[in-house]
Amino acid sequence: MSRRQELSTLMARTQSGYELDVTKLLCLANDADIELAAEALVEGLPVAAGFANFYVIYTRADAATVAQMNIWKGRPPEQTGSIGTTTLRIPTLFDFSQQPKNLPEKRVLDVMEAFLNEGPIGFRGRAAADLPRHMCGQDGDVRTAQTIVPGYRCRSNKLVARTIEQVPERYLYITSANISSHKTGTEEPAHWKPAPLIFDFRHIVNMQLIRHESEVVAHETYPGYAEMSTTVISFHREAMVDGRPAIRLERYGSMHVDHVRSLLDRFDLGLEIAPSGKDRLQQRAYDFSR
Repeated sequence: MSRRQELSTLMARTQSGYELDVTKLLCLANDADIELAAEALVEGLPVAAGFANFYVIYTRADAATVAQMNIWKGRPPEQTGSIGTTTLRIPTLFDFSQQPKNLPEKRVLDVMEAFLNEGPIGFRGRAAADLPRHMCGQDGDVRTAQTIVPGYRCRSNKLVARTIEQVPERYLYITSANISSHKTGTEEPAHWKPAPLIFDFRHIVNMQLIRHESEVVAHETYPGYAEMSTTVISFHREAMVDGRPAIRLERYGSMHVDHVRSLLDRFDLGLEIAPSGKDRLQQRAYDFSR
């Protein structure tokens, strides 16, 4: 039985109520498994992947694939996609030519470096001119891009790098591993365990999954980070907080706001809280007693 056939069988068993033997899933610790997952992505299949201390779903970033993934999640097909890429390619996603004077490119890149050394994070800024419409958001009259990255220590970086080497774009589409509130009517936090994720997305028959080598180690690697979607900061707006230039908190996720502030203090920067960043995301709780 091939590795993909084996994974499909395990998905079927999970859907039928059997326990999932996660040791038989593709694993980020194995280079051969990373190659299989990258091949699946190149072929156009969605791949759920361990990502820092939780899970995300990657797909190719063409408009049709992004729209299909949105539909599978229960979102409107036209919903803007977030970008997954390698750490070296992050600066190419943004247009730094119109930055606020007190947030020049070098200062922003230094801030990014500090956050990447800590763990998972999202960055939002003015979008590079060549990014397609379906991968860009809008903030007033500013066209923006948002990238979600796991930081330097996560093995999922190799999965993304190997995939990008084989596709025309320098990025993938990335989305949280949860069913949209558009479908459920309530906030559905991101998954941080593989078996419940597979069950929630059992309607995607060709979805692949590559797990952390150890869920325990993955969580212990990021102390102080909650098991949920990333915190997102932005740098395209001009803002002042307590007499200092400020970065904006767009989404309050896994990285605690106090941790964000302490990192920004190193660069003599304040933190402005956007309306969307006032309340922290919910963390998924699992009831394995049922």
